[in-house]
Amino acid sequence: MGFKTVLFFLETVGITALYASSYFLPDTLNFSVYGAYLLIYFVLQTVTSGWNDENMRRIEAPPPVLIEDEKKEFSVVSLEEPRVVLLVIGHRENPEYWKKCLSSVFRLKTSNLRKVYILIDGDTPEDLFMYSIAHLKIREEQPEGFPPVSIIMAEKRGKRGMLYMGFEKARDEFFKEQQDMLVAVTDSDTELKDDCLLQLEKCIEADPRNGCCTGLLTIYNLEDGILPKLINARYRYAFAIERACLSYFGCMTCCSGPLSMFRLKALTETVMKRFITQTIGGVPCEPGDDRHLTNLVMQQGYLSRQTSYAMAATEAPETLVRFLLQQLRWSRSFYREIRWQIGSLEKQSLFLGFSTVYESVFPWFILVWVIYLLYGLHPVSVYIKAILLSIGILSIRTLIMLCRFRDLNIAYNILYYPVYFIFLLPTKIFGGLTFLNNTWVTQTRDTNTWRCSNDALFYFGFLALWQVMLVTGFAWTTYRLID
Repeated sequence: MGFKTVLFFLETVGITALYASSYFLPDTLNFSVYGAYLLIYFVLQTVTSGWNDENMRRIEAPPPVLIEDEKKEFSVVSLEEPRVVLLVIGHRENPEYWKKCLSSVFRLKTSNLRKVYILIDGDTPEDLFMYSIAHLKIREEQPEGFPPVSIIMAEKRGKRGMLYMGFEKARDEFFKEQQDMLVAVTDSDTELKDDCLLQLEKCIEADPRNGCCTGLLTIYNLEDGILPKLINARYRYAFAIERACLSYFGCMTCCSGPLSMFRLKALTETVMKRFITQTIGGVPCEPGDDRHLTNLVMQQGYLSRQTSYAMAATEAPETLVRFLLQQLRWSRSFYREIRWQIGSLEKQSLFLGFSTVYESVFPWFILVWVIYLLYGLHPVSVYIKAILLSIGILSIRTLIMLCRFRDLNIAYNILYYPVYFIFLLPTKIFGGLTFLNNTWVTQTRDTNTWRCSNDALFYFGFLALWQVMLVTGFAWTTYRLID
């Protein structure tokens, strides 16, 4: 066990002990330890994410070269052959989202694009509509001179299996050039910005140690209600603050499935074998493919980056059920991946250990804090301080994001705290307690059809118990203070 790994465990024990001891301090002081820890982490995130954006802004694209032809006229060409392969992966997608995705592919700036693979997960009659739409889009929208496009239907093997197939096809077709090739990935409900592949290539080529990178994800179905607007605001913070902060230190822990890029040489046969054969509790893993592949790249010593200049938009759940099941899947994936994230510590920045401690223990600290407030015997001043602390942190975060991005939709971030305490905190707790369950719990987009794993019923039962605990604690505390 190396120095950074030992330091990680010491940090975990030390911060937990420090937090626990704060509850034995007088009520006037017992928020100081936790508050100081939050403040330090928040300041670090805010400052370093800004530095990361500035670093990405300064990256220069490879300079063009002028070539003189027989007519003594000059044309601009790249210094190198295009070396980006794009994988577009989908399974029984909403036809409108699928069309939106393909249209955005054919609007891409293609100076660095070598080939596009459209990978359809499934080869049954129910999957043929995706194949037909892809062929129609190629005939109607593929511009002249656009790189070659291959459509591949395969037996159902899941997102992870299709990623594996796509990377292997790129390796086989460009075997002689694989040391220089880059592979970008996107999902079938994602709308790509026209220069996103250029921006990703600039990011990953800024340092030969960079093994993978991701961009900035937004939401395009904002008209579907308040929930997509809230998710859009949350995505802005998650990508442009949290992941950008980690990117500054070269240890961004999740190259998002809707928009990422990998060095093909970083995806060695050993890495891909570990990726496709990952198990938890003896059961093959399907969810968490993006986070796991990022960790496998980082374990080799490669750095992982984020750039807010590579942008894409995706669909957000418009119903609370779909949103919560998505969050449960992500929470379980996070806790499963802690093992591999710890395995990256020795080859990454010390900040990765600090961040992993924070992300791992934060929900559990909040859980204790909520129970302490609702069921402890405190004077009114303690509750006022807790409310002001929460509102103050949320307001400062939202104000910083509004000033930085100048997008009024970010104001919906104000709603994040109520949603967090009512739904997301218990989801993280349940995800941590049941991380060995690796079923794909996300509900289908067809709201008339219920298709999710049976354990979703236990999850919603847990949520119901959580609401009872909150209401009971709030009612008891209110009665006690009034009486």
